[in-house]
Amino acid sequence: MSATWWVQSRGRRRNHDYAWAPVGGADLAHLKRVREHRWGGATLDDLVDDEQPGLALVRARELGTIVYVTSLSPVPPTTDVLNRPIRAALVGVGRTSPEVTQVVAVAVSALSGTLTTLDQLSFETPDPPGFHFDARAWAAFVTESARRFARATVDGADVAELTDPAVLPDRADTRDRTAADLTALFRRGRINEIENAVLVLRSPVLDRADHERWRPWRALTDLQDAVRSPAPGPLDVPKAVLDFGVRRARRSPLGRFFVYIAPVGAITVAAAAVAWSAAQPSTPPRDPAASTVPAGSTPAPTTPATAPAPPTTPPKTPPKTQKTPRKTPPKTTPKKPTKTTRAPR
Repeated sequence: MSATWWVQSRGRRRNHDYAWAPVGGADLAHLKRVREHRWGGATLDDLVDDEQPGLALVRARELGTIVYVTSLSPVPPTTDVLNRPIRAALVGVGRTSPEVTQVVAVAVSALSGTLTTLDQLSFETPDPPGFHFDARAWAAFVTESARRFARATVDGADVAELTDPAVLPDRADTRDRTAADLTALFRRGRINEIENAVLVLRSPVLDRADHERWRPWRALTDLQDAVRSPAPGPLDVPKAVLDFGVRRARRSPLGRFFVYIAPVGAITVAAAAVAWSAAQPSTPPRDPAASTVPAGSTPAPTTPATAPAPPTTPPKTPPKTQKTPRKTPPKTTPKKPTKTTRAPR
């Protein structure tokens, strides 16, 4: 039997988004149950940030041994339509002894640097999710990892040292040391004694409170530096809350929209508004002496204020000569002739 695997990635096009795809005959419903399971109140997405290199090797009584590897790069490196690097992630689950061996072997390969890319990814398909994963090539890689894991030499480390939890900085040498300790723990059969626990956790988002709650067997993080940091200032608490909200928002498509696309749109709208206001004609300043027009009344037309004209002297006009009235002869009315009466004959 072979372990069950799922891969997460996205295509190049705008309508593609990160999605999980089964490898071979895996069931997506089973992956949902795996991703909803909680260890100390945290899911796989809470344990590891999928945008940064990380790893979680956990055990659950009802699910088996689970490995979650994030931020793997395709070969060759590929970008989406917005020129952002395309990432990939893997989840593997094993219940039987051969399956658990394969899961732990892949975890050791990821810790030792053998598994940092996925040669099995291709992006020729235009249909969502926009990528194809070669199941046969991946099965060959898992088989080779299990053989290499079986041939690895184990040092004579003390069992008590192996079982004691440890917090190590996330470096190449500490990852190799954790891979060797994990191999020794598995060879001695002590891994089956751990149930419902976090075995190995490589996560840059781990803080002291999370470490106390999850208690991983090996933690690869900068937790030690965080413990020695000074007391938080008045602005550190809001910043920590904002950083936590941004990390959680990046894990969903809608949250990634508000984190990446919405600020770009807001900046674009603000720049367009500034350019539009700059192109508008300037308004002359208002005369403070102008009277205030009461509400509801029509403002009287205003005439532009002009400078007062200099005083002018009226032009000299010659004195008027007084006209002498003409003497008009008195009107005479003609006398009517008088009638003479004749004497009767």
